Amino acid sequence: NAKCFEMNCKEHNITFCKAALGEKEGKIGIAKTKDNCGANYVSGDGEIPVVTIDSLNLDVCDLIQLDIEGYELLALKGAVETIEKHKPVIIIEDNGLSIKYNVRKGEVGEWLAKFGYKIVDSVHRDVIFKVME
Repeated sequence: NAKCFEMNCKEHNITFCKAALGEKEGKIGIAKTKDNCGANYVSGDGEIPVVTIDSLNLDVCDLIQLDIEGYELLALKGAVETIEKHKPVIIIEDNGLSIKYNVRKGEVGEWLAKFGYKIVDSVHRDVIFKVME
């Protein structure tokens, strides 16, 4: 996946980082699916570095878009400072895969509501959240 992503993201405004997003930094493994590399997901012990969105120390953040096979809430929990500081629009895929991480469908929205977010739209399985001030 990393090689495909790197080949497809050669623009000057993209920084490529070979890591998984998570709630805290560390290492994690990956479970590979046989016929769809886009459905691979993090699981168990491994050598893949985990970074938080907050550790990126972003000067600007207008959008966080996550399609990470059910791991969205854990990645967002690593973005609390970024969310509070920048209040980006957040788009997540909510396809029920989060159950494997003990996160029920809709729980991301409940968690984001603590920061003033509400659902403003959805497109297929993607749910769009925005702070409503």
